[in-house]
Amino acid sequence: MTYLFWQKPTFSSSTKLFQNSEQVGVFNFGSFSTNSSVLIKGQTYSIEPQGFGQKVLWIDTKDFSVIAEIYFEQFSSVARIVYNNEIYVYKDKILMKDGQLIAKCNTKTFSEDGNIESPEDNLILMLSTYYIHQYKSSLISFFVTIISTFIIVYFLFF
Repeated sequence: MTYLFWQKPTFSSSTKLFQNSEQVGVFNFGSFSTNSSVLIKGQTYSIEPQGFGQKVLWIDTKDFSVIAEIYFEQFSSVARIVYNNEIYVYKDKILMKDGQLIAKCNTKTFSEDGNIESPEDNLILMLSTYYIHQYKSSLISFFVTIISTFIIVYFLFF
């Protein structure tokens, strides 16, 4: 069984990534509309949102080939990951392929440290699961900030 553990240092924009107990990378997470990057075992990947985040590409920065694609279904918590011509479905903190459990995310909130339990020894799938959690957290925070701002402005001026 493989575990991916992430640790978010306080006041830092990057997240340390561990596979089992070995640090394997650093995730620099952008906002929902900006690129993110991840360094995994010396290899850098770019993560590029397409069309307001409805599609996200994992790109190998050596040859700019697409490693994986993530598709978010509008107004739902379902995402589909296309990797190695296989389709994986992510829903409710669970990653599945052909109805079989591939990985499970264990975290109470998006901002806490957490881990992904996975029988797959595949960092791209596990990091995609992590990315989906961070993306949703970023999107939720964005809308909460906008709503809070409107409420504050309303009470200040009316």
